[in-house]
Amino acid sequence: VEQNTGYVFNRTVTLQYPGCIDAGRIMHELLHALGFLHQQSRSDRDTFVNINYNNIVPGYEGNFQKYRGDQEDALNIQYDYGSVMHYPRDAFSKNGQTTIEPLQSNVTIGQRITLSANDIQEVRNFYNCTGTDHTLPTTTTTSTSTTTTTKSELINA
Repeated sequence: VEQNTGYVFNRTVTLQYPGCIDAGRIMHELLHALGFLHQQSRSDRDTFVNINYNNIVPGYEGNFQKYRGDQEDALNIQYDYGSVMHYPRDAFSKNGQTTIEPLQSNVTIGQRITLSANDIQEVRNFYNCTGTDHTLPTTTTTSTSTTTTTKSELINA
């Protein structure tokens, strides 16, 4: 995990078109702003994926560079194919072919739907969140009753 919130490896994290199209991409970019890095660039990635450099658009190879151990802190979280921080199989492909080949069969990579359980745990570990989900009271203007929503309900909304 990079310690410089909002600024990662000499580039500013932005939420502008075309990067800010859906909730998953917003989550991805916000995790960058919190200092989190791509799964497929972890220093241990070769145990989990093969990068097909011959299929990558020239000039974009840097997006697949492995981080050095001193650039990352995995926070005791295993490699996560389902992370919102993982690129899809055809990321930056020049020919429509696979650029990231998972070594484990039948896994989905590059989802931009929701944070994975490991994404959430990594944030909790980084920010020393040790408690359980708390309920957040919300009020409604149409009645005097109070409803509660858990963090996981908000995340999965």
